Amino acid sequence: MQLRGVETADGTMATLWFTDGGVYLIRHSARQSVLLRRAGGAAFAAVAVALTAMGVGSAVNGRAGSILFAGAGLLAIAAAVTAVAGMALSSWTGRAIRSGTAAPDLPLTGIAWARSAEDGERVRVTVGMTGGEVHEFTAAGMTGADLVRRFDTLLQAGGAPNRR
Repeated sequence: MQLRGVETADGTMATLWFTDGGVYLIRHSARQSVLLRRAGGAAFAAVAVALTAMGVGSAVNGRAGSILFAGAGLLAIAAAVTAVAGMALSSWTGRAIRSGTAAPDLPLTGIAWARSAEDGERVRVTVGMTGGEVHEFTAAGMTGADLVRRFDTLLQAGGAPNRR
């Protein structure tokens, strides 16, 4: 199961992908966020220009309307290409996880303990590894509740020795 909208200790937004073997941490890169924001902006601009083109074409000049409509088509193509590029960045990681070629970032055998604490409206889960490193994840609302439940279920299934 995937949990989106989880914040890591360094403030990066991530998706946690829970499997039987552990947890994969998929960080959302700044490049991917920028690409998807630009795609949304270009799609909005394409609709705005197309609506303007229809008004100009019928009320002012048919040729000017056609030129504006062609510009709207180019903006729509740019939006689609940008969205595909942004989605390609995230699909590569997902493919590696599904094929089993990538090892979990938090393998079940390496998790020593997990603790949860409420921090206002947010829930913080701290996970300790057998090697001594500690990972912290924060989420709000239902995602926070799911975060606690998923780590609890994972540790119960794996028989981790120290759940607190």
